[in-house]
Amino acid sequence: MLLILICRPILIVMQIAECNWYFNNNVIDPNTYNFGNLNIGNFTFYYIINDPLCGSDTAEISLEILKQNNAGNDNSVAICNQNTAAINLSMLLGTHDLGGQWVIPTGINIDVSNPSQAKLLNTNTGTFDLLYVVDSGSCIGDTAMISLAIQGFLAAGSDVTSSICQGATIDLQDYVSTNHGSGKFESVGTIMGFSGSTWNTAGIANGAYTFRHIVSNLSPCQSDTALLNLTITNS
Repeated sequence: MLLILICRPILIVMQIAECNWYFNNNVIDPNTYNFGNLNIGNFTFYYIINDPLCGSDTAEISLEILKQNNAGNDNSVAICNQNTAAINLSMLLGTHDLGGQWVIPTGINIDVSNPSQAKLLNTNTGTFDLLYVVDSGSCIGDTAMISLAIQGFLAAGSDVTSSICQGATIDLQDYVSTNHGSGKFESVGTIMGFSGSTWNTAGIANGAYTFRHIVSNLSPCQSDTALLNLTITNS
């Protein structure tokens, strides 16, 4: 029988394994490390255990930072349905990823095959929200909205030339080629007997007289004007 006697006090030295995270040969705290400081690319992190009794072991974590999807900025633009100029949707988006998909709402027909020169193919009025969606790779998709406010244009009509009998009282509204009922009239120079849209030609000398038919439009549509060239005759 073997008897081992140990006398107090006893000093026991315990050696604890050392565990650390490393990146670029530097120890990091995984709880507070800011991954936002990393650029796009591939990076390797190491978890190393140094145990005086059992030896060392290493785990390797490979991290790939991808570029997030960017559909651009939300934006809005007002256009006149009379305007046939191309719309630069790419400029409205600002900086954005190419290769996204356009989602066109009902009620508007627009050619977006070349977003920098998109063309309206109908003249419907209203507000239409076009969506540009970028959804590629492993990152969350992104969507930008371009709101098109299409304002209707009211035309003043074509210029008109007509003759009237001296002494007649006429309503200029009856002489315009396109009458929305919202136009206003003004004389070119001073014309007696003219008020509002009514012209009393009694006592007016024979000859040619000109009036403007002016129709105002909401922005961004411009006002439109037609000329009424009226000649007073005796018969």
